[in-house]
Amino acid sequence: MEYYAGPTPAARVDQILMSLKAESFGGFFIMDTSNKVEAVVVIGDAVSRLADNQDAIINLQLKLRPKYIPTTLSFAVAAIVSNYNYNESHTMELFITKGTIESLTHAEQSQRIQTTGKRTFNAPLPKDNLRISWSLQNVGFETNGEYSAVLIFDKLVFSTKFYVQADHELQLKENGNQEQ
Repeated sequence: MEYYAGPTPAARVDQILMSLKAESFGGFFIMDTSNKVEAVVVIGDAVSRLADNQDAIINLQLKLRPKYIPTTLSFAVAAIVSNYNYNESHTMELFITKGTIESLTHAEQSQRIQTTGKRTFNAPLPKDNLRISWSLQNVGFETNGEYSAVLIFDKLVFSTKFYVQADHELQLKENGNQEQ
């Protein structure tokens, strides 16, 4: 494993640590510069385009709390991929599923609640981070519980779990009407 160490302004330390998964030691940062592909997946309320043409995820979330379940929710998923090869074709898929994903096999076999579908693309010009954002509208959730936002990038699985916890659970009566 190769590392780079160098001074950094104190105001940027937290931002650098979060984006690079680095460790801080007395005003210096240590960054893994190996060629292992890394990614981070997050959930938020929405994606917004900034003045510099960059996307920003707004109001990061770990628990989505609708008033009732079953429900539909609108939210955003963002991912950052680093250390990928620029001169190659890549495959990726983002999807939402119930439960936790523990392996590529589990990810490939899991039932998708929502998906981008598997896509092949040529990487953009060399950059440190490939930013992916996905705005989802009216995604159906039938039960409270643990869910995952999953990125499969070149057969590597990256995921983050999140929770849907409603204030009230609706039950269907035999005639199809809902009751609390």
